[in-house]
Amino acid sequence: MIDISRFIRWGVGSVTNALGIVVCMNAGIGMAPWYLLIQGVSLTFLIRFGQAIVVVSLLAIALSMFLREVPGVSSVLRMSIVAVLVELFLSIGFIMPASEWFNSFIYILLSVSIIALSEIILEFDSSREGPFDTLISLLECKTQLTYRGAMYLANILAIVLGIILKGQFGFGTILMFLLLAPVKRGIIRSSSIDKNNI
Repeated sequence: MIDISRFIRWGVGSVTNALGIVVCMNAGIGMAPWYLLIQGVSLTFLIRFGQAIVVVSLLAIALSMFLREVPGVSSVLRMSIVAVLVELFLSIGFIMPASEWFNSFIYILLSVSIIALSEIILEFDSSREGPFDTLISLLECKTQLTYRGAMYLANILAIVLGIILKGQFGFGTILMFLLLAPVKRGIIRSSSIDKNNI
């Protein structure tokens, strides 16, 4: 039997994830680590941001498969949908670029909250292991780091590669790097989410 609630969570999580990315882009003071890397690929190879999402996701999947860890098909499909939604939101232009520093700061805080919420929603889906999550899990296994340590290492690698590829590094990148995980934990605690009841 088809689980409609799963598709609703999947759709809402994908839409909110794409929205968070677009808000971050319009802040203009630096991209979140993985999106910094994606933006660098977009600028270096002269492709659209949504196309770069797909390219980076496929590279992450290829690396995972090389290391004998295969992400779920639905997670790959989700990244493709997020890529299409990002391009749709950018073309509509309903989120105006921040005009001054204070607005950029608010955009980054809003982006952190939206992306954290999208990740929480998607984690209740059995396909939560996306391309980037799989790489973090692999780093955890190969380096004997904790999951949090592997996550920070993966984000640092994404930042370094993003900077090399001329992605937009800035104060917003640092804020996203430092705040995303704590905000995510805070949302879970404050809402008393029980994964077993979702």
